[in-house]
Amino acid sequence: MSSTRARLRVLHGDQPVLRLDQALSARFWGIAFAFEAPGHADLLARAVLRDSALSLAVDLSDLARILERIGADERFPTLVPTLKNRAFERLMLDLLNEEREAAVLAPLAQDYSQKTDLRYDTARGLGRQRGARVQVTSLTSVVLHDEKRARIHHRDKIVLLSPIELARFVDDELHGRHPFHAPLDRELLNRLWSAVGTPATVLELVNDFGQRFQNALQDRASDPRGPLARVPAPLRELVREWVDRSAARSTRLLRAYEDRFGQDSSRRDGRMQHRRAAPPTTSDDDWSVFRRAHPSGSLVRVRGVSPASGACWAVAESGVEVYVLLGAAPERVPASGEEFEVLLLDASEERRWYTAALPSADVDGVLHGTRPSGAKPASTHAPLAAWTRPEVLALVPGQRIAGRVVKRLDYGLLVDVQPGLAGLLHEKAMSGRSPRDFAVGDPLEVVLQRIDTATRRIELAL
Repeated sequence: MSSTRARLRVLHGDQPVLRLDQALSARFWGIAFAFEAPGHADLLARAVLRDSALSLAVDLSDLARILERIGADERFPTLVPTLKNRAFERLMLDLLNEEREAAVLAPLAQDYSQKTDLRYDTARGLGRQRGARVQVTSLTSVVLHDEKRARIHHRDKIVLLSPIELARFVDDELHGRHPFHAPLDRELLNRLWSAVGTPATVLELVNDFGQRFQNALQDRASDPRGPLARVPAPLRELVREWVDRSAARSTRLLRAYEDRFGQDSSRRDGRMQHRRAAPPTTSDDDWSVFRRAHPSGSLVRVRGVSPASGACWAVAESGVEVYVLLGAAPERVPASGEEFEVLLLDASEERRWYTAALPSADVDGVLHGTRPSGAKPASTHAPLAAWTRPEVLALVPGQRIAGRVVKRLDYGLLVDVQPGLAGLLHEKAMSGRSPRDFAVGDPLEVVLQRIDTATRRIELAL
């Protein structure tokens, strides 16, 4: 095990190489490791201790807020999920993190109050502070699943991961009802059929996926990676493909919502304070007609209405609104009243509008630089993988760090404390000095005040 690369090579079987976060996750399945060098065992033990301590601190803080809300009211759901549900949630987390560290468990307050089990970030980054919100459920009853789904407020903003959603995704692709602007790779579908067969109906596919996940959970310790090794490789890829595409879709729809109505905020008890939204402007009939005629991936003509931050609003036929994402450095910004062509990306059934991009745009890149006014800059938050590097895990409050100013804000400075990892030095913690006293690139010694891997925040002082 290397302290710099945080990799662990298992010396038996096919010798899989595990990242540090995967070795930590293996503990959930009762998998232990023996090391050739005592120092390597100490490194893993320190990582386990730090990970557990940080999780405990976040959960205790969240629990205090949740208990204020719960009181003695029996209407609230169970605070601690069953071991079966936790195991399925952990399996999905392991599947998403198999090739790169893409997801983390959501803090307790978000899990309980915001229907959020995981936070997920794409390889290129979504530009969201904590990643997309993902709710995980192992339900295979369509009735119970859809009742659960209906209870989620603002479903556009969340990714639902379940055997039923995966089965519906595959069925839509097979019958040409592509739920995303780009169709699923046919080669992946062919490998999936080779691995699981070709069930005739959606329900058969749901039961097949659900049974394969449950079978994997019955044999947890036969592989150092845990039960994910028992899930067929094409099904593992399908999980990642569904979540990756859905995370980008939910973020694009979130950007449209925030630009129109403003950002939501968190209450003290962890619940989301949603902005009051006006009713959709498109009628049910007009929306249904337009939706059938123009699925995701269609090219349509629209008329520009109003510019936004890294985007613009436009109107298509029947008055359907379209939020056109342009990105950080668009080739051009359509003017109000100008007619132009766009590629439809995502449909919001709740708001009855679409997100879109210019046909020549990098669709995966348009989220970068697209933020509504008042949104916190996502550039202050490093990718998820940066937070589990050994040198980051070794940081402790009170430690003095030789950093460098990477950005100057009205209320403080962003200071690089590790390569690619910046912390906030607030003006109140600058000992009377002003952000204007510093320039980008200036070396600056700071004191680490607080590091929170759950929310990906670092607070500094002089």
